[in-house]
Amino acid sequence: MRTHHTHLTEAELTLLEEQYWTSPFGQRQQTNGEGNSTLPQPTKLSIFDFDSTLFLSPLISGNLWDSWLVNAVTTENLFGPGFWRDIRSLTLARNDGDFAATAPPAKATDVATQLIESAWDGWWNEDVVAEARRAIEDPQVLTVLLTGRRTHPFASLIKQMLSTKGLVFDILGLRPDPASAPADNNNNALDFNEIPDTFSTTMDFKACFILHLRSKVTSLQEIVMWDDRPSHLPVLERFVAGLIKDGYFLHGSVESVVAVRPRYNPEWEIKLVTTILESHNHALQQTNDRPLAPVSVVVDDAGNSVDSYDLVQLVRRPTATPVLRLSPSSIDNVRHAFAPIYQQHHQSLEALQPDWQYRYGEQPVFFGDLVFDPSVSSSTLKCLHQQQQVTLVVVGWDTRRTSVFGGVGTPAVIVDHGLTLSVRVEGLSSSSPDDNPLILPLWYRPSTFQKLPTQSYQWTHSPGTYDGLRLTAQLDYMCLYGIEKMKMVTP
Repeated sequence: MRTHHTHLTEAELTLLEEQYWTSPFGQRQQTNGEGNSTLPQPTKLSIFDFDSTLFLSPLISGNLWDSWLVNAVTTENLFGPGFWRDIRSLTLARNDGDFAATAPPAKATDVATQLIESAWDGWWNEDVVAEARRAIEDPQVLTVLLTGRRTHPFASLIKQMLSTKGLVFDILGLRPDPASAPADNNNNALDFNEIPDTFSTTMDFKACFILHLRSKVTSLQEIVMWDDRPSHLPVLERFVAGLIKDGYFLHGSVESVVAVRPRYNPEWEIKLVTTILESHNHALQQTNDRPLAPVSVVVDDAGNSVDSYDLVQLVRRPTATPVLRLSPSSIDNVRHAFAPIYQQHHQSLEALQPDWQYRYGEQPVFFGDLVFDPSVSSSTLKCLHQQQQVTLVVVGWDTRRTSVFGGVGTPAVIVDHGLTLSVRVEGLSSSSPDDNPLILPLWYRPSTFQKLPTQSYQWTHSPGTYDGLRLTAQLDYMCLYGIEKMKMVTP
């Protein structure tokens, strides 16, 4: 990361200057004369990140997709621009806490109209929005939305989102594109995924933006940054400390925001990823012009790879770790048996969460179909490979919540970890219920799926409570969506 504004290149300065002077703050400076002493001179710089800080941006869920696919879809210039550069990643479906899976799908135009008319209701971290409003209303504060989302194609959409929400930042800092970038995203050709970068990374862009802005607005004495990404926070803290040490600011801080994911919407995710891959294939079939070296990524455990000039398809791929899969009747029985316990636990948290978070943030979803063996040294499931069916008994359960504290002025985020059962195979000896337990997650947040087997649990044991409950299951392998190169059929 750059540490001084003189380290910026001419190309970077050109883009940052244009961004500054076309912003509301820059235009006011031009209209009234730069350095006009009669204008309020801001002394504090408040910077807000966009994704998962101010806005509940949708992400890809680990319970649907294998990690290879997630990496491929988010890789820039592989299948189109990449998830974070693709306008479709913000072409949202309904984020309704009362949404029913059986509800008829709404037309895309209807959903877009509803989002605009409602000011994207249900998609905002309202606690951070409140902090932004306070900063915007303070004449001593220069407010900035600073994001790695690119100017092309997101500027118009994000401006509309902020406008409908009534958030008028002094500067909207999207990661700018080089002057030679195409003005329109043509999803029928390959040029849309070969746009170069002027700034090497989002962190590099943010550092350059701040250094340039501070060189333009010399009255600033304090900087406060709001961000959610754990990997970014220590980097930003060191950067702000360096700014203070080098005399750019007298004071500064980085406020940690607890990221709240939107409600689970597997239909939207599957449609989005399918559309990305289909448009990539279509683009390849429409042109033979392939001027740049292809981007390549590995897409499975065997080391197979695909590149940006390969036709690709979705596949359902079994994981290497065996699981026990409950029968449909057992899934119904265990849900009926434990629903009262979970509902009491979940409802007790409703009053502890902000209304927006409880209604629109990610909450545990009932799955209750897979049993995992977290043991590494002695796997019970490996001993069952010859059995067609086993009977499980419940020996305990775990319901937990945690309080994760955000930045100054924001309340703690209450995280509901759902309800997980400790089960054992009937007929297998065990000295205690806690010896190598198998875990059966019933309700859990989809984003935590990959971590379920390695989480720590505190089991509640109630001997005799569910002695009559017997669950049938068989050894199986969990399947996730992956990606592979399409086999070419020769005539």
